[in-house]
Amino acid sequence: MKKFLFYLFLLNCVFYAQSHLKPVKDSLLLKEVVITGTKYENSRNNIPFTVSSISGEEINKRGDYNVLNVVQNEIPGVFLTERSILGFGASTNSAGSIGMRGVRNSPNTGVLILLNGQPQFMGIFGHPISDSYVSTDVERIEVIRGPASMLYGTNAMGGVINIITKKQNQTGFISEVNFSKGAYNTSKSSLSIGYKLNDVSVFASFNSDKTDGLRDYSDFKISNGFAKINYDFSDALKLSVDYNLASTKANDPGPSYEPSKFSINIKRGKFSAELTNNFSSVEGALQLFYNYGTHDLSDGWYSTDKNTGMLLYETGKILDNWTVTIGTDYKKFGGKTNWGEAKNMDKSIVEKAAYLHTSYSIYSKLIATAGLRIENNSAYKNITVPVGGLSYLMNDNITLKTSVSKGFRSPTIWELYMFAPSPFFAPANPDLKPETILNYEAGFIYGRKAKSSSAFESYSMEFTYYYSKVKDMIVQTSKLINMNSQQNRGVELTSKIKLKSGLDLSLNYSYLNADTSLSAMPKQILFVEGLYRIDNAVAGINLKYVGDYYTVSTVHSWEPEKYKKQFFATLNMFCSYSVGFGFNVILNINNILDRQYEINDGYVMPGRNFSAGVRFSY
Repeated sequence: MKKFLFYLFLLNCVFYAQSHLKPVKDSLLLKEVVITGTKYENSRNNIPFTVSSISGEEINKRGDYNVLNVVQNEIPGVFLTERSILGFGASTNSAGSIGMRGVRNSPNTGVLILLNGQPQFMGIFGHPISDSYVSTDVERIEVIRGPASMLYGTNAMGGVINIITKKQNQTGFISEVNFSKGAYNTSKSSLSIGYKLNDVSVFASFNSDKTDGLRDYSDFKISNGFAKINYDFSDALKLSVDYNLASTKANDPGPSYEPSKFSINIKRGKFSAELTNNFSSVEGALQLFYNYGTHDLSDGWYSTDKNTGMLLYETGKILDNWTVTIGTDYKKFGGKTNWGEAKNMDKSIVEKAAYLHTSYSIYSKLIATAGLRIENNSAYKNITVPVGGLSYLMNDNITLKTSVSKGFRSPTIWELYMFAPSPFFAPANPDLKPETILNYEAGFIYGRKAKSSSAFESYSMEFTYYYSKVKDMIVQTSKLINMNSQQNRGVELTSKIKLKSGLDLSLNYSYLNADTSLSAMPKQILFVEGLYRIDNAVAGINLKYVGDYYTVSTVHSWEPEKYKKQFFATLNMFCSYSVGFGFNVILNINNILDRQYEINDGYVMPGRNFSAGVRFSY
């Protein structure tokens, strides 16, 4: 009955908006351009998959330097595990794990993070380093919810987060300095500079975040440097080269009921080069990347790893209404460790793939999309990944969508070769197959702008229903094997209203119905925010509610019945004021109601806390 009333409420919202907002031709909200869903610039309503975009302005408005925090608030169905005021962490069952639509692996390999379309994961464990992505480097973020392995390969099971880095577009010199200080001796600072002259542009940044943490021996520190150079040979041919280096040091005091001391020291670097072409009927790119790092842990683990690859794709129009993309990928990832039975073990995996993606428009109303990827993995041979979908542009304001897509996750190096028997881990298994997911979804996008006489400026809504089945999940028995299956069903809703008075209202909600209890994947997530702009000031307040949440347990990870079930809500406020001459003052008040809750079992999250900062740009 409660579900029925909730869905009835959603329909009332749609009917209310339709009765109060009148369309204005050529001012549609559906024409937002994204690239992640097709690898070429395309309108979001032409893509049958669920793709969202977050602009740099939205990322910066809260003063939160880590972009993944913004993603989990702006995008429904996304949840990150945390255990302190700053620093997600990286180790198994700890923190920094990204879940989407009920897909979350340990290690964190079920959601793929991309930098400018290039895969970001550690060569041995297969997970990204969640602390490494900072807002000063980001132009925008695009998120695919649901499998995207046809375009991006392994790990794109739950979805894809594509972080698109900044390019200096303004001629001349610009710079920005940020600094904030808050509770638990937490400080965040950054410096970014950019310069452009004729066809050459340079952007660089440096970030440093640190905190003493909530408990003894829970301090955290990360330093991150980024540089990007662009050269335009012509309007159609452009080169981009970038380099990133990050150093992380963190201490973990263990859960409160079983204190311990564990520390990590991680250094990671990433180099990439991209040559893009954009001619009248053909566009594409050649991308080269090299991702490397060292992980030094206090339990004796020490490893070096790397992830290298080449991505090549071209998109052409066979007819005005028929577009075809052809691509090929090459990846080699792995590393060497000095730990336990895996001492001096040096292993790598090679993945090679070819894919074809096509989109055909019928009378500019119905757009059919299909694609096929054939992937060869040196550990388990071949896998095929099909997708298909339809987008129907019902009118100027409504687009209907439906799709079927497959995703997969290749077994990681440590699952295949490096697991050592212990109370926590079963032996490795070189015969493991990839985990796979088959996803069905349907939904609609609704958006329009108002007449000049209305108090509303614009209104938009997106609704999606999905059903997915995960097969061959890797589980622990006497050794690691492919066994379990899992079914997930859910709905996702996003709604935004802009008023001419300067008030913006937004809401996103996700409901997950899984056939098994899932740790670190809430059944319900609700995020509601109001933002008010007046003259030189911006103020906002938001509420985040998490329901039916089972904590992640670092001690009892093999006994799900010992997870704690929780419901919690946090109320947060932020404001900024421009004092002139390029200066902005920013204030954040988090967990205003001082609610006590845990995301990881035995790690109480911060109560009410404050931070204040300044931003100076010129």
